[in-house]
Amino acid sequence: MSDKIGDEYSQAQKLHSLGAQAQKLKHFSKAEKLYLESLEIKERIGDELGRAQTLLQLGEMAENQDQLDEAIDWYRWCLDISEKIGYENGQVTSLHRLGNIAESQNNLTEAENWYRKSLTIHAKTIDDLNHGFILKKLGNIVEQLGRLREAAALYYRAELVLKRTNNKQKIREIRQCIERIKLENSEG
Repeated sequence: MSDKIGDEYSQAQKLHSLGAQAQKLKHFSKAEKLYLESLEIKERIGDELGRAQTLLQLGEMAENQDQLDEAIDWYRWCLDISEKIGYENGQVTSLHRLGNIAESQNNLTEAENWYRKSLTIHAKTIDDLNHGFILKKLGNIVEQLGRLREAAALYYRAELVLKRTNNKQKIREIRQCIERIKLENSEG
C-alpha cells in the first residue's frame, strides 16, 4: 500500500511541476488541467501540504488572468487547509493575495483586514523583507482611509524592519511614504 501512495505522490508532484511549466508558458487551460489532476491525487492520498501548494498556484493563475472571484475561492480554500495543518507560508500568502485582490477592487477595509491577519502570522517568521512589505501595504491602506497617524506608525515600523535587510531601495520607498505623511500633516 505504501508503494502505491509513494507512486501516487510522485505522480502528483510531476503533474504539479508540469502545471507550473505550462503556467509559465501561459498555457493556462493546460496548466489548470494538470493542477487539478495533481490536486485530485493529493486529496486521495491525504497530502494536505501539497494540496495547499497547488491551490495557491491555481489562485495565482486565476488572479493573473483577472478571474478574481475564482482566485478568491482558491485562496480561501488554501487558507482553510493551511490553517488546519499549520502551514504558515500558505496562510500568509493566501491572506496577502486576498488583501491584494480586495485592494485592487478598492475594498480598503477588507484589504486592511486581510493584511492585518497576514501581518499577525508573518511577524512570527524571520523574513524581514516581506514583513516590511506587508507593513508598507497596510500603511498605504490606512493612509487611503485617512488614518494618517496610524499610517505613519506603520511606515516607521516598516522602515525599522527593512533596515535589517539593507535593501536601500525599499528603505527609500518607505522614507518617501513617511515624507508624504509629514507633508499631508503639515498641509492639514
